[in-house]
Amino acid sequence: MAFFETAERYSNHLRESMNRFLESRLHSFPEWTPNLFRSHLEKIQRMCGSGGKMLRPALTCLFYEGISGQDAQEVSESAFAFELFHNYTLVHDDIYDEDSERRGMPTIHSQFEREFPSAKTPSGQSPIYAGPTKRYGAVQGIISGKLLFTFGLEALLESNLKWQTKERAIRTYLNTSFFDNIGQALDLEYESATETSEEAYFDLAILKTGRLLEASAAFGAILAGASETFIRNVRPYAENVAICFQIKDDLLDLGIWGSKGREIGSDIRQGKKTFPHTCLMRIRPDFQSDALGNPKASPECVGKVISAMMESWAIHESERIGELRLEMALQNCRAFRKDFGNEAYERLIEFTKYVWERKK
Repeated sequence: MAFFETAERYSNHLRESMNRFLESRLHSFPEWTPNLFRSHLEKIQRMCGSGGKMLRPALTCLFYEGISGQDAQEVSESAFAFELFHNYTLVHDDIYDEDSERRGMPTIHSQFEREFPSAKTPSGQSPIYAGPTKRYGAVQGIISGKLLFTFGLEALLESNLKWQTKERAIRTYLNTSFFDNIGQALDLEYESATETSEEAYFDLAILKTGRLLEASAAFGAILAGASETFIRNVRPYAENVAICFQIKDDLLDLGIWGSKGREIGSDIRQGKKTFPHTCLMRIRPDFQSDALGNPKASPECVGKVISAMMESWAIHESERIGELRLEMALQNCRAFRKDFGNEAYERLIEFTKYVWERKK
């Protein structure tokens, strides 16, 4: 069974449940609620329904079905909580990275920029933002992200789970937020670092991606009543999947094997210390380019950096390490074999392979 068939098993129920939940939030506002807040909800709904891969709730469902042997539709009313968390991180990441597009659509903060009420432009210069329009978009985007974070918690609190299960889930949710914030802080500092290393890259991938994947899988295991021993085995699997996922994201940004739905070389322009960049600087420590960290770098200038990555075998090394981490993640799956049914275990293998084989 292809991964997309596996994902379709869950995505329809999950999207329906998530849309119902978000719709209920929209209707829960008092009549006097300003239209601005309704605008936040509408943008959030569009983003959450814009074709995201739904990997995190799919992982929750995979682990729940694998252990319990029951249909994951039973837990779809709460399984999307970590997808809302994921979208919250994306909204804030887009602001941090100053991205104007995601999934081929304007990012939430850039949508708010376009809606800026210029007639109310305050006088004076902003000491932080490049003008009142940018400030308006960024702050409204931050608020949308905070709403998504809150909605994820609400989804857990309002579920029909037993209180003990809710408490474990909420602790997992908040713990994930703690690590994500550490990861974001380190990511920002890493951009200006003069030296890079593979170990630092792996640590960052684990903090920003791995802990959320771990939480999503652990949530499914918690819902199924798995032992603490089983749940501890989720961490090494999630860490290897995260590193594999992040390296693939870096390659997609370069237009290698697919696309991320935005301008090629965005990470280069932002000065991101991606894995191909880390490999390039290890192989050619004297390499310099005006494109690195230059938001206005031309496609030709960015193309030269990509060519240098290919010629120095930095791309090849990235592919090698990504494939190695995929094999390690597949080996980690063996720890779940005795607790999973045959069909569910095969779906987990498909999921794990998809992380590396995806085209977007």
